[in-house]
Amino acid sequence: MQNRWLVRFLNVGHMLDHLVMLVFPTAVVALGREWGRPYAELLPLALGGFIAFGAFAIPAGWLADHWSRYRTMVLFFFGIGGSMLLTGLAREPWQIAAGLTVTGAFAAIYHPVGIAMLVQSPTRMGRVLGWNGLWGNLGLAAAALVTGALVDLAGWRVAFFAPGIACMVAGVGFLALVQDPGRAKKTSGSIGLHVDTRMMGRIFSILLVATACGGIIFNSTTVSMPKVFDERLQALTQTNFGIGVLVAAVYTIAAFAQVLMGTLIDRAELKRLMIGVALVQIPLLFMAANLEGWQMLGAALLMMLAVFGQIPLNDA
Repeated sequence: MQNRWLVRFLNVGHMLDHLVMLVFPTAVVALGREWGRPYAELLPLALGGFIAFGAFAIPAGWLADHWSRYRTMVLFFFGIGGSMLLTGLAREPWQIAAGLTVTGAFAAIYHPVGIAMLVQSPTRMGRVLGWNGLWGNLGLAAAALVTGALVDLAGWRVAFFAPGIACMVAGVGFLALVQDPGRAKKTSGSIGLHVDTRMMGRIFSILLVATACGGIIFNSTTVSMPKVFDERLQALTQTNFGIGVLVAAVYTIAAFAQVLMGTLIDRAELKRLMIGVALVQIPLLFMAANLEGWQMLGAALLMMLAVFGQIPLNDA
């Protein structure tokens, strides 16, 4: 059996990874109405999940190196699926917080493990990362759209159950169709970098700051956008599904910035691309923070084009 399904399931995994992390920011609007609690009180319940999403990346990478990347990815699919189902059963706020934290811990597996499997031996790394990034951002769009629809049709619990079942099904498919590729061969200089230790330390420090700032911008914009649209786009829509459609439209269109950036990575200098994409976010963030209605919607789209476009640059 050939591993022709590997990249497909890694792309699906990226989509599910971002989808499960952004179900709550959309569902919380309806949850607040049902439980009679303010948005500002319920949104922090997701904090543990986002902390775990970052913190557990290190042990996930260690586990993949010392155990198996393939088996760690199996754990990823079934782990996020099971934790989403448990979150949907929550009766108290602390139970939601615990479920989201466990979800974040399992979701942390994807980037250090799935991306490593994806770029193990690419012929065109930029293209591979660009398309994988597109799938990840389609997960963001699906989270807003699917969650909004499910909340309106069946309630917020089903908005957790449905993605959980989808993750379980993907895990079964991964086990059935993808062979274990075994341990990866360790290589160095895979993207043509030949620098001394001091310069590598400088590069690492700069990228550490850039990735941290990019992560803050990415998470703050994606988490807050459903609520921001709910407040500032009332003239356009006043339903959970309508908000989901608008957020999904922004994310879907902006997702193609990753495909474009992936193509540019293979043809242009990474440093210039990184600086340009980072600088253009400054005025766009300012515009999105101060506009309303159709103008805000347009500014949000341009802003997310830049935010999403930086992701494959970080990975490369």
